[in-house]
Amino acid sequence: MQEQTGWTIETLRTHLLSIITERDTQLRAHADANLETSRLAREQLIILIEEHDKRYTQRFDAQQQAMSAALAAAEKAVSKAETASEKRFESVNEFRAALGDQTRDLMPRAEVEARFGSLTEKIDGPNGVMRRIERSAGRGAGLADGWGYLVGAVGLIAAVVALFIKLH
Repeated sequence: MQEQTGWTIETLRTHLLSIITERDTQLRAHADANLETSRLAREQLIILIEEHDKRYTQRFDAQQQAMSAALAAAEKAVSKAETASEKRFESVNEFRAALGDQTRDLMPRAEVEARFGSLTEKIDGPNGVMRRIERSAGRGAGLADGWGYLVGAVGLIAAVVALFIKLH
């Protein structure tokens, strides 16, 4: 036969409902705790993402500023290089103009050599200036010697005449 334990369907139902309710309350409390933990974790994650976004924005802004500064420096360097090139080309053009003036104003070597050859011929040639000077110097020396002989002869004649007069 069956033993009676005092359990009836109604007491079993009440007992199971109380266990289920207690477990439900525990699960709800646990779920609420998990939900609160999840909410806090979500808030922390949002704060972390916002901080990272802020840092990324700051880095991006710093990179933009650095890039702008580098671009400005590059533009300034290019401008200086262009100015230097223009000045250099101006000097090159001035040098070219000076060479052009020199080419236009100075005689070519062949022409100078021809003129100097002509002058050398006129000075040193057979009928050149040097030959004429030598000849006239020779004539002058001959005339000077002739005058010396003439004066000597006149002096000798005068001495002979004076001696002759004194002796007579």
